[in-house]
Amino acid sequence: MRLSIKNHKIMEVKVIMSDADYQRIIAANGKRVRGSIAMNSPQEFDFRAFARETPSASTPNRILNMKHGRATVAPDRVRLYIMVKRADEAAPVDIVFDESQQAINFMEGSLLA
Repeated sequence: MRLSIKNHKIMEVKVIMSDADYQRIIAANGKRVRGSIAMNSPQEFDFRAFARETPSASTPNRILNMKHGRATVAPDRVRLYIMVKRADEAAPVDIVFDESQQAINFMEGSLLA
């Protein structure tokens, strides 16, 4: 690989990578392949591509947005997030209770569907 900057000399750099990473770069057809580069010496570098996520064909997440939180049902997990600012609400416990009940009803319906 040759790098040239205006008004500077040409510098040759050797990049070392695995065959699999090289094939992945060639197959990318101009798209980016993310990875890390480590410098072995001023003229020699190692490139390692990051692991790629395999796109799953599973069902998408079902989401319920509430005033103070969010409930999510995914094929592999269930999540409930509630945040109530104590200064803004007179009875934060009631809000947590009400929104948890909404989330329970939503999750039960999503899991049975």
